Amino acid sequence: MINALNAATRLKAGMLRSDVEKDFDLDGGMSGQDRGTYTYRRCHYIKINVEFKVHEGAPNRYTFSPDDEITKISGAYLAYPLSD
Repeated sequence: MINALNAATRLKAGMLRSDVEKDFDLDGGMSGQDRGTYTYRRCHYIKINVEFKVHEGAPNRYTFSPDDEITKISGAYLAYPLSD
């Protein structure tokens, strides 16, 4: 659990989507280019919500760029994982 909290708290506004995706995977359910819920890779019950500024070079609204910039991030919380 402490590893998940460390991973979540090291993420800050101005960092990139690629930084989030080092330790977190996109959760199931609805996500868009500008926001998404991520689950900690080692325990899918630990989640964070992240909002992004979409990178200018994104080819369409369904493509997530690793260069999208974090604008807002929630604290870590517990919830059941979702699946599509």
